[in-house]
Amino acid sequence: MTVERQTENRKKNAIIKIFICLSAIFVMMPYATLFGLPFYIVGLFLLWYSKLSKRQKWKWSILPLISVGILYTIIGLIIYIFKL
Repeated sequence: MTVERQTENRKKNAIIKIFICLSAIFVMMPYATLFGLPFYIVGLFLLWYSKLSKRQKWKWSILPLISVGILYTIIGLIIYIFKL
């Protein structure tokens, strides 16, 4: 594999990871969830057809979901505890 192709793959992988991170941030905002979900699905599609290892693919697929779940759990606990 040439150096040019390696840098091209790294750029594509970085763009895909940024795409998934931005979609996770959109999903965290209550009014932007409908916009973030399609971006997350497209990001997953691009991620799974990239040349990353299976471990990295699973990590970048599951960690955004876990982070959104933890954030919503914390918000729910704060609302429940303080009865807002």
